[in-house]
Amino acid sequence: MNKYISTLALCSILGLATGCKLEAGSGQYISQERHNEMLGDEDVKPGIAKAALAKTYVMFQEYNTSHDDGGLKAFHLFTDLMCEDVAYTNTSWFKFDYQIGNSEANYRRTRTMWRLFYKIVSNINLYLETYYKEVSTDSAYLKGSAEPLAIRGIVFFHLVNMYQHTYKGHESLPGIPLVLTTSPTDKPARATVEDTYKQIIKDLTPMATYGQETADKTDVDKFVAAAYLAKVYAQMEDWANCEKFAAIAKMGGNDMISEPGRSWAIKAQPTSSGVPM
Repeated sequence: MNKYISTLALCSILGLATGCKLEAGSGQYISQERHNEMLGDEDVKPGIAKAALAKTYVMFQEYNTSHDDGGLKAFHLFTDLMCEDVAYTNTSWFKFDYQIGNSEANYRRTRTMWRLFYKIVSNINLYLETYYKEVSTDSAYLKGSAEPLAIRGIVFFHLVNMYQHTYKGHESLPGIPLVLTTSPTDKPARATVEDTYKQIIKDLTPMATYGQETADKTDVDKFVAAAYLAKVYAQMEDWANCEKFAAIAKMGGNDMISEPGRSWAIKAQPTSSGVPM
């Protein structure tokens, strides 16, 4: 865990906006010692854990090293442009992705995506070892540990699809290193695609099983995990499980495309019925 944890984040998560005070000279952060002390309070621990996870979500969205390196959505953009159904006339951002020219190991795209995703994996592993080291079947443990595990599963899914062919017919090919601990000596070789998918399913399933729907649409909740499981099983051509988890994911939102009276205007505002004007 980072040496310091933001007190403002903790106050927000714990709902202590009026009772959480900074000690003189402490600035915006609490010390590691104070953090460890608060972990001893089982009523407070879940809130601290949730606050600590917020930084990982930021990593999915923040600017990294270049103008076309903006986290997960940049990944989605450049992989879309690598398909054959997009016509792209811009001569700067994402140009080399569109031209399938970002393929070498030392190229910026390959390097930065690998670095971003494994940085997130490292954060998640540290988080799990800090807050969920003792394995338990307690419902609070299952729900709390499900979210970070799901984030790791999502990251592994993006990694294996970027650095290897899709699942079917390529099960025995090298996938990605499945880094599951923070140990500096734990430097696994590339697992097979099949074993990588097994780990992805193992990471995503608890959230799709024990998770809840969250009000924050940036969080990984039950329906997000189910949506990714549906994608995973679709790649495996396991259609029964694909259908099962797609149905769960569908419960997490409205299909705006099928509703009448929709508007494609980017500034369209939903009415009380949820249909854009």
